[in-house]
Amino acid sequence: MHHNAFTIERLARELDKRIDGETLQDCFSSSKEDIFFVFDTLCLQIQFYKGEAFVFIKDLVSLPKRNLLRQFENLIGLDVSNVTSHDCDRSFHLEFSSNIELHFEFYGRHSRVVTSMDNEFVQFPIKTETKPIALQKQFVFNGEVAGLKFLTNEQKEILSSISNNNPSEKAWPIFRERLRNSDYEIDTSSDKPSIQYRSNSNRASFDFLDFYSTFSKKYISQIRSSEIKEQSIRELQRNLKKHKSRLNKTETFLKIGQKGLSYKEKADILMANLHRKA
Repeated sequence: MHHNAFTIERLARELDKRIDGETLQDCFSSSKEDIFFVFDTLCLQIQFYKGEAFVFIKDLVSLPKRNLLRQFENLIGLDVSNVTSHDCDRSFHLEFSSNIELHFEFYGRHSRVVTSMDNEFVQFPIKTETKPIALQKQFVFNGEVAGLKFLTNEQKEILSSISNNNPSEKAWPIFRERLRNSDYEIDTSSDKPSIQYRSNSNRASFDFLDFYSTFSKKYISQIRSSEIKEQSIRELQRNLKKHKSRLNKTETFLKIGQKGLSYKEKADILMANLHRKA
């Protein structure tokens, strides 16, 4: 599970606890793929790796100092009044004291951070085409689990188990509450790391922001390692093909050389015996 609606909701709730009432001290990018939101006590970094957004929580003392470009300058100096998640959606938004909203959309390769300013949409990463902010829809659970595409298989199993023992109008709130109170763990057994639920955890405290930041690091690191491995294998295969071609050419030259040597020996014998009479 990665960038699921419920992990994004958990991310929004945890951010609300940390930055509600704080001031956006600065906002800048250090590349086309990174943007930093500096608040009073923490820095929220969004890294766009191949278009997909990943969240990092940075220390204020370890921020980049060079090649910085200001972003969302109209928001700098404003206070955060609320962090609001969107029901069953991979997005949330920050509400500022001036009634301006900054939306974080985690829609795969279409992820972005976007706000509306002077009836125009300003977004990061900067793209030639800017789409309006997605409208939020209200979800109503009717008891059918199989058709809920935004749920992972693990979540569907949990919801099905709850639905078997409760009516649909009660099953969904129970399901949501269980996800809200769950801890998580990182599963690295597959090519792409995923976030799995840890039920009945005995851990006294669980820092979800730190966990999510760690997951982002591991995800990008493992994907990059896999890409480097695949690239190395392709390079080795190309070199092997090239060396096989050279080997075939060398063997061909050797065969021609061996034939040439036998012809020369025969010619020498004939020349040595030309003086003899038949």
